[in-house]
Amino acid sequence: MVDALIGPLVGRLQGLALSQAQALVAVKNDIGRLGDKLMFLQAFLREADAKHHLFSDEITRVWLKQTRDAVFDAEDAVDHYYVQVDMSRLQVYMLHDPAALRHPELTDAGELEGEGEDRTGLLCYED
Repeated sequence: MVDALIGPLVGRLQGLALSQAQALVAVKNDIGRLGDKLMFLQAFLREADAKHHLFSDEITRVWLKQTRDAVFDAEDAVDHYYVQVDMSRLQVYMLHDPAALRHPELTDAGELEGEGEDRTGLLCYED
């Protein structure tokens, strides 16, 4: 009876996890290309910093500032990607390890609504 109720949900969750994994693979390729561009920009900025006395016109200074800002934004995007990958791995772990649902210390304590409940609001069983 329980399998009939929970089985389809688990199947849907596994399908969702698979589609997220496929999306992450596509993003990983984009991240690789972004990394190549960032290496070029990093080399350019090093040269510009070493020769800053040559860049006295306003247009060049603005362009350098915008380039630095773009690099920082790209670094933030990469960091965000890795956080999402880690969260995805945690979700897959939680789906495949029933002990994680029984032991609230394995989840983020700040997300628990009360003692004896997990994030889904279902009662946890104590061993």
